[in-house]
Amino acid sequence: MDALQSKDFLYIENTHAAMSMQEFAIQWQRGEFVNWRSVYKDPVSFIHAPGYAFDHTREYDIKNQDIKFIEAISSEFSEKTPVLDEIKCIFEDLLGYEYVENDKNFFDLGGDSLSGLDLIAHVEKKLAISLSMDDLYTHGSIAGLTNVVQKKQAERPAVELIELNNNQNAPVLILVHPGNGNIYHYRALASALSQHFHIYAISYPVGREEFHSLADMAQCYVELIRSLLEQGRDYFLSGWSYGATVAQEMLCQLKKTNMKLPKKLILIDGWADYTEKLLEKNHFFEAFFEPSNLVNQTPEKNMWLDVFWKKVSNRMRILVNHKPQSVDHDAILIKAAVYPKHYVSEDLKYNGWEKYMTHFLETHMILGDHNTIMEQPYLNDVTKIFLNAVKK
Repeated sequence: MDALQSKDFLYIENTHAAMSMQEFAIQWQRGEFVNWRSVYKDPVSFIHAPGYAFDHTREYDIKNQDIKFIEAISSEFSEKTPVLDEIKCIFEDLLGYEYVENDKNFFDLGGDSLSGLDLIAHVEKKLAISLSMDDLYTHGSIAGLTNVVQKKQAERPAVELIELNNNQNAPVLILVHPGNGNIYHYRALASALSQHFHIYAISYPVGREEFHSLADMAQCYVELIRSLLEQGRDYFLSGWSYGATVAQEMLCQLKKTNMKLPKKLILIDGWADYTEKLLEKNHFFEAFFEPSNLVNQTPEKNMWLDVFWKKVSNRMRILVNHKPQSVDHDAILIKAAVYPKHYVSEDLKYNGWEKYMTHFLETHMILGDHNTIMEQPYLNDVTKIFLNAVKK
């Protein structure tokens, strides 16, 4: 598939013309790439890119991960109204506006039924709430849709364990969120593994008070998956980056219960110990964002970075202060060839886990760095490791 990319538009060769709109919707909801242009009848050269079911971003340049990271998580760290800010950000992304007033109607601003479906999918995946087009037609503003979502949230607890596919005949795979709390990083991996696993992802509970320790976080997540484990199905526990450390602590706590244990723990370039420099604001931003994206910031962006640091600094604190427990269990380490020098003080053969994983630690080194191993072409090798783990 050939594509010409720019900030707001995506031109795609017509490769899916034979697919129906329903087939498109099913494929799109799985997080797979679809060619929306093939269902547009107008002779246009460019169309608005609809985005993906698990991806919330204004940028479509996959090399610019730091901008994607900023746009994807901005609303999570809102001080006052996380639901309103999340919906507001989605409105602005899909409509291509820098700012949308809370009382402006989605359709009056240029939205249509197709982009409305896109908006609903983003809100549902981010806030774990079921919405309909009727909700959008009757409550089409940011404020109106916020009221609908908050009312539905009040009717039932928020969902933090999100089902990414429905492959009931396959073993379960549980993925733990990385440091930003979002699960969109797993979109490509989940798509690649969807035929072989029944995949769930744990997202950080939006609006929750920060955890006092990483062990507290792991304990919360163990309780979250209790009912799933009580089904007695085989499962694998995994996480990338920060999520790997949380997953290892979850395994340690599961060992102390009578709950079913995972077939294997799969650590995707997570480390046992992290540098204390992550507790320094400037060092943290250098680690997560390219310097070019931290200069010439608007006052609004600088204000957001301050809010972001206030929230994420606690997650860094509990990560740096965490001392892993030793555990005897089958485990796999997927290690990036280029170590994350901003996160750890030195490169280690087993990312420091040899001190805590007392059973044999099967280790695979993948070309690429901490971030790019979650993207193609390196993701192909990661996928093969997961598939081999099922066979053993």
